[in-house]
Amino acid sequence: MISLCSRKPVTVFMVAMGLCILGVLSWQRLPVQLLPQFVLPEVTVNTVLANAFPEQLEREALIPVEAELAALEGVREIESRLQGSGANTRVVFDHGTDMKYALIKLQQRMNAVQTRLPAGARILVERFDTADFATFLMQVSLRGDMSLDDLREMAERRVRSRLEQVDGVVNVMVGGGRRSNITVLIDPDRCDAYGLPVSRVQETVNAYHSQKSHLGRVRSGGLWMDVNLDARIDDLGEIRDLLIDPAVPLRLGDVAAVGYSTAERTELYRVDGKAGVGLFIQKDNISNMLAVGDAVLTEIEKANADFAHEGIELVVGANQAEFVQAAIDQIETHALTGLVLALIVLFMFLRNIRFVAILMLAIPVSLLVTFNLMYGWDLSVNILSLCGLALAIGMLVDNGIVVLENVFRRHQHGDASTDAAVTGTKEMSRSIFAATGTTVLVFLPVLFVDSEARLFVRELSLSVIFPLMVSLAVALTLIPVLAGRVLRGHAVKSVDGGRLHEIYRVLLKAAIRNRIQTVVLVAGLLVVSLLLGVTVILARAPAPPPEQFDVYITAPRGSTLEATDALVRRIEEQVAKFPDLKEFRTNVRLEQGQITIQFLDVEERKEDLQIPRLKDRLLRQNRILQGVTVGFDPPQSSGGGGGNGLGGLLTTTRGLRLRGYEMNALR
Repeated sequence: MISLCSRKPVTVFMVAMGLCILGVLSWQRLPVQLLPQFVLPEVTVNTVLANAFPEQLEREALIPVEAELAALEGVREIESRLQGSGANTRVVFDHGTDMKYALIKLQQRMNAVQTRLPAGARILVERFDTADFATFLMQVSLRGDMSLDDLREMAERRVRSRLEQVDGVVNVMVGGGRRSNITVLIDPDRCDAYGLPVSRVQETVNAYHSQKSHLGRVRSGGLWMDVNLDARIDDLGEIRDLLIDPAVPLRLGDVAAVGYSTAERTELYRVDGKAGVGLFIQKDNISNMLAVGDAVLTEIEKANADFAHEGIELVVGANQAEFVQAAIDQIETHALTGLVLALIVLFMFLRNIRFVAILMLAIPVSLLVTFNLMYGWDLSVNILSLCGLALAIGMLVDNGIVVLENVFRRHQHGDASTDAAVTGTKEMSRSIFAATGTTVLVFLPVLFVDSEARLFVRELSLSVIFPLMVSLAVALTLIPVLAGRVLRGHAVKSVDGGRLHEIYRVLLKAAIRNRIQTVVLVAGLLVVSLLLGVTVILARAPAPPPEQFDVYITAPRGSTLEATDALVRRIEEQVAKFPDLKEFRTNVRLEQGQITIQFLDVEERKEDLQIPRLKDRLLRQNRILQGVTVGFDPPQSSGGGGGNGLGGLLTTTRGLRLRGYEMNALR
């Protein structure tokens, strides 16, 4: 193969160029996301019984739900937590379960048990996997000198439509404020008069009103366009004219009163103590996250310019594309650093800029061909695959350096340029094959791990294996061809008598004569360097400057939204006095509140930020509150309030879980 490549240099160049062009196209089509897609064998079932105590909720709703879940095939574990009038049930399936089929069966059973639950009970089935991270793009806050309801109306009517028009965006959810609903009040007497069951009216309305869904993409005029099915009801006349019984004909307005109403507020959202509205932007699973993120930011800038005269502003709170872009920038830095170091080492020994130029082609060619393999194996550009590429980049030039050095040596000993390229590559082929093979074998077994983690680390393993295999092929084909062309007609100066080689020979001879001492010395130097490195890092390396921290407030069990909000507002007033504060965002729900405190960048701060001191100040200021818990870590359980106040929440608490059938006995 090596001889054939040397005889057909034009063919080798054309194949390499074609693969590189395809690599550019593959890179443009690789999905960019934060994490690889990984479907967890878990489902969450939320059960709500309005105005019920936990014991009543458990007896009348949760126990029937758990009984249906236990009858499902493949269920390994069921765990429920109750808080207030709601329960959260975590259902874990066996490894290898088809989650699409399992989710359909579970939903069917929940629909069946829903009919047997008391009035006001609701069941919501949720499934979480890494696709949620892949589709979540950005969180944006809408701020302005309007009432909260007006901000919500503007977000839904004017802002959402603009953002959803961006190519790649499939959904924009609005949070905060009170949502306007269409209320349908069915009159049972009218239904009886027409001989129509009330359940039939409910089923007809539910069938007509469904959630927005993404159907896919179509190509039109050279552009990809998203196709969404929007079946939500937002027009009174349309819903009043809904046909219930074609035989009469009977419409919904004949048996029900239809009108607008305001949904009950279950959550509050504020920025810097002022009521606000949040927009959560989701993208599809196909589009490039970086491209969609840039397009959304451009649209936000245009919207801010259009809404400036109304005193309205869109502010980006979280942008997942920034994390991915930072990871890609880090990979580029590693690649450049590895390339420069390799070139410096090679030039020190060969003293030939033409050989250095050959090596400069090894990394980009290997990476571009690797992108073809990633596209063919349905990989994506994510944190794990980028880590794999970062590990592989440092080893990409190893095979090329070994081949080039031996070709150079053969040419110095009198071989013709072509013969030196062929012979020198053949002599090193076994060595570089063995060196590359051992590294590949380290990551190869991960692909055969029979567990949920296999799908997750598959990206990391293949992102290391692919570039190493490609670098081996490049070292055995393209590099000897280029080396032979460079050596042809050019005299290469020998560096055998150089001072660098003389020093190396002396050290090598000394190491060979004193083998045991050399091994002991190297091991000792390794240990000393590790100890010194760790000591210096711990002693001198400053901790990364804090940018933000969260405050979690848990109100006594049974607290209303208004009572919880009063407690959270008290802490907001204290947070507003923090130095170098950029902004703080607040979310308030029943019995729980969260404040995310963000500080100015380091170069903009007027004083050193002492996060522990600020946390301690919050604890001392709120120590007088009875039955209220303030902490800086997410609550570990959904138990009720009470307890010992605020003093012990700075450290993580370890608990003992008791299981049984008698709540009083467990207490």
